[in-house]
Amino acid sequence: MIYQNKFISVETAPSVEPVSVDDFKAFTKVSGDTDDGVIEDILKAARVACEQYCSRPFVNTTYKQTQDGFEYINGYFIRLLKKDVQSVTSVKTYNQSNASTTFSTDYYFLDKASSEIVVNEGITIPTTRVRAGVEIIYISGFGATAASVPQDVKHAILMYAQTIYDFNRNVEQLITTQYQMPEGAKTLLNPYRFLMLGVNG
Repeated sequence: MIYQNKFISVETAPSVEPVSVDDFKAFTKVSGDTDDGVIEDILKAARVACEQYCSRPFVNTTYKQTQDGFEYINGYFIRLLKKDVQSVTSVKTYNQSNASTTFSTDYYFLDKASSEIVVNEGITIPTTRVRAGVEIIYISGFGATAASVPQDVKHAILMYAQTIYDFNRNVEQLITTQYQMPEGAKTLLNPYRFLMLGVNG
């Protein structure tokens, strides 16, 4: 059975940005430090917009995913909503009395290729409540440092950040209006794009 009710939220944001203020200045030939604070905010906004376009995090981010229960196709598993899963911190189940139990790490393994938590054969699955019966905490991203992020992705972030900077528009408005992302940036990001339908985040 495939459970359609899945929700995901950020538990811990990335500790570093893929591109720095100095990277932006070198890319745009901007000099001086008057706009450093503004540039820093723009780079974060551009990074978030590019991540939304790709439906994947770039630098390691901790997520909480909740869903109704375990999925089943020739065995029990949990399909995680983010790609490039580095590790699973915990899997908890909630029973009909809303009490939580940690699902032992001895009961499953992480299949990084498919971004799935696969339950070992022979393990009995706990009975869960009807909604949000399973909660997973996991870390996803290309890596923990800026050096882990592909250069094409960094270049796309810089291109979009330059668009925001040049037009001097409201960052919040631009981040929610993705058609304004430069076509060149989209071309660079398309190989990294991951589409998942029916996801609530």
